Amino acid sequence: MLNYGKQTITSKDIKSVLKVLNSNYLTSGPYVEKFEKDLNKKFGGKYCCVVSNGTAALYMLGKALGWKRNDLIATTPISFIATTNCIVQNGAKPEFVDIDKKTYTIDPNKLEEILKKKKLKAVIAVDYAGHPCDWASLNFLSKKYNFTLINDACHSIGSKINNNIKYAIKYADFVTQSFHPVKAITTGEGGSLITNDKKIAEKV
Repeated sequence: MLNYGKQTITSKDIKSVLKVLNSNYLTSGPYVEKFEKDLNKKFGGKYCCVVSNGTAALYMLGKALGWKRNDLIATTPISFIATTNCIVQNGAKPEFVDIDKKTYTIDPNKLEEILKKKKLKAVIAVDYAGHPCDWASLNFLSKKYNFTLINDACHSIGSKINNNIKYAIKYADFVTQSFHPVKAITTGEGGSLITNDKKIAEKV
């Protein structure tokens, strides 16, 4: 039998949870605010919204960005279903872009082939299995073709580009994370949105 995943829970983790359970705030309050500040500090964002899971982070972001019918949102077909579901559930239409065969991440050259023919509202690129996309190229394309760039970083908490753990928000407009037990860190369930856009953070 192969395990899907196994989390590591230390005695320090258990003490932290007990501290929250014995406090006046169970699902919000000072510990959530501290967690958001710590995530910003670690990953370089100005604003962080902790949510129930990575799926919610993607869905709420699409909602806050105002995606609607006939909006084309490009993404990779190699990802958890939430990456595509957030597009459909917001009434927009997914446009699948094939992957680079070496990295299994979205191929910027194939993306540009689509951009030459179609107007994209946004692109959700996934750092698949912890491997960062070619973010410099994706960022260049986002400026050239004027689309919102989103990093679905649910697989890649702790990954680096040029030894920079803050690369995600450097290149993308928005970064979503997951804290599911099979991810790099866990809060049991949980997720977050990191951004430098105050207006969208407030909407989320």
